[in-house]
Amino acid sequence: MRTLASAIGLSILATPLAAQAPAIPIMNAGFSRGFSLASMVGFNNVAAGDGTGFLLSGTAGFRRVAVGAFVSGWSGSALGTETVVARGASVAVKLAGGPLVPVGVTLLTGAGYYSPNAGGLTNWRVPVGLGISWTIPQPVVALKFWVSPRLDYSRIRATRTTTATEFGMSGGVNFGFLNGFGLDLAVDRSFTHGLGAKPASVGLGASYNFR
Repeated sequence: MRTLASAIGLSILATPLAAQAPAIPIMNAGFSRGFSLASMVGFNNVAAGDGTGFLLSGTAGFRRVAVGAFVSGWSGSALGTETVVARGASVAVKLAGGPLVPVGVTLLTGAGYYSPNAGGLTNWRVPVGLGISWTIPQPVVALKFWVSPRLDYSRIRATRTTTATEFGMSGGVNFGFLNGFGLDLAVDRSFTHGLGAKPASVGLGASYNFR
């Protein structure tokens, strides 16, 4: 078991696994008041560890603050046949914007944690990002375009503990319907120092806001 843990640990350390939940872009498009449920399927490129991610999340939004939690699974990845389960939470603060203002600015932070079954392996991800969105109202569906630069802090413990802070960027478009239903298309990119890799992921999601 120790040999297996070391082998998987070295694989993790050599592969820049992007995002708070593996294979899922970090969403920072603002939030709505009330309780929201969301799901997303995401796809990593090879540089980000490959594989497919599935995420379920819930968010409670208030006037200027929203809190959320998620659980996700990551399979078909660089770790082989194992499905890695990740859990995490986030806090978003609305810095600017409102119902009558098309431009919104949101500060987002959170933490995600996952640990492969091999003993002694842990992976923490902490993103801190600023989301800038622009909403174009339409009669049936509102289009919201957004972009979010961020800093990613990671702490990986395997055969040794390593920490790193990298720059990342996510963005996309949200289709918000009058009944509270929403559709999301998002992309995520991490910029790693000195590795020459270009880890990225693409996500497709759906959500519903209980107003």
